Amino acid sequence: MTDLAMMPQLLASGIMMGCVYGLLALCFYVVHAGTGIINFAQGDFVVLGLIAIWTCIVAFHMPLLLAIPLTVLATGLTVGLLERLLIAPARSREPSVQLLITLALGILIRGLIQLLWGSQPQSVPSFSGDAPIHLAGAAILPQALWIVGGTMVILAVLHFVFTRTLFGLALRGAAGDREGARVIGLNAGLISFYAFGLSALISGAAAAVIAPVISANPLIGLSLSLKGFAGAILGGIDRPQTAVLGGVFIGILETFVAGLISSDYQNMFVFGVLMLVIVIRPAGLLGKRT
Repeated sequence: MTDLAMMPQLLASGIMMGCVYGLLALCFYVVHAGTGIINFAQGDFVVLGLIAIWTCIVAFHMPLLLAIPLTVLATGLTVGLLERLLIAPARSREPSVQLLITLALGILIRGLIQLLWGSQPQSVPSFSGDAPIHLAGAAILPQALWIVGGTMVILAVLHFVFTRTLFGLALRGAAGDREGARVIGLNAGLISFYAFGLSALISGAAAAVIAPVISANPLIGLSLSLKGFAGAILGGIDRPQTAVLGGVFIGILETFVAGLISSDYQNMFVFGVLMLVIVIRPAGLLGKRT
């Protein structure tokens, strides 16, 4: 197959993976907006969701309509508890200390998963079969439609939360002026709890739809975190839409590098572009200049 003939397939695969990274980037936005923290345990939150959906569907043979909400709920409750126990006590500490705590939290989650579920990757069957849909020269997996559709639904729900709920308005206010939010009496501890909780709910929903294409492997958490962080920084971590678009860009970039050059160079290109953008435009390609 020539390079030109591969383009539709690479683009389709890149968009699918880009939606995965976009949802991770969205979680980075939510936590950063509410707390100012860069949460490097984010990928491990998604792994928690992957383990939860595998447990529901494969281990306990639950129907999909029950497994998905249980996965979202289990991920949210687990992360909410961890936030109260480990993140909240360090809320007044320096940002560098808080960042290290999230890294340590990720290591803790990985260790607990390995202790309770083992280290072997666990896979979930596709929701709609494996027969590809052929469109415009690309063979699209049915699960890719679940992933893209799920991303659109999550974005729509988040738009409602940010524009129509008291928590969403408070979160946006805290993101715009964290010191001003304290002055007018917004409860920083409560906003932190809700921000981590919301990111966990998104993580659980994302894990549910990506489980058939990304195995539940406790060792992939940090890699997912780095790709999601790269997407948020590239697109702009100050707005949810730009963070998601940055994640989509990361997915497309690494897929084209793997298809046209070699998968060995994926990370080199992704983080090379990230460093270039940080130097030239620190707010991100689509972020607001400050």
